[in-house]
Amino acid sequence: MRSNCLMKRAKGICVMISGYAKAGQVKEARSLFDGMPEKDNFSWTAMVLGYVRHDQPDEALELFRVMQRYEGSKCKKFTVSSALSASTAIQALGIGKEIYCHVTCIGLDSDAVVWSYLCYMYAKCGNIDEARYIFL
Repeated sequence: MRSNCLMKRAKGICVMISGYAKAGQVKEARSLFDGMPEKDNFSWTAMVLGYVRHDQPDEALELFRVMQRYEGSKCKKFTVSSALSASTAIQALGIGKEIYCHVTCIGLDSDAVVWSYLCYMYAKCGNIDEARYIFL
């Protein structure tokens, strides 16, 4: 029973993180996020995406790196896509390529959403040939 209560509480916190992040209150979202004893993919994604949406791509990428250290292969396509958006925003082709390697390692290399973000990242970073290769 206690485990069920903790799960419900964690889900509620995740919803609040997402809400704060969508409303532009990224500091408040991060405070809740940092206070979570256990983070799930939803909470990581909500926080990374919140940073991306509010023009803080460096923070998004740093948090994504932390997630990779703690969660490893638990990344989902929406988290990876958000990280690719962040690398696109700062035109960091090298970081985008690192994310691409991670995508391949965790088996998301055939996902249409991820491929779309990869193609966009390569094009925006000036590597049209690689974007074309991914697109085809």
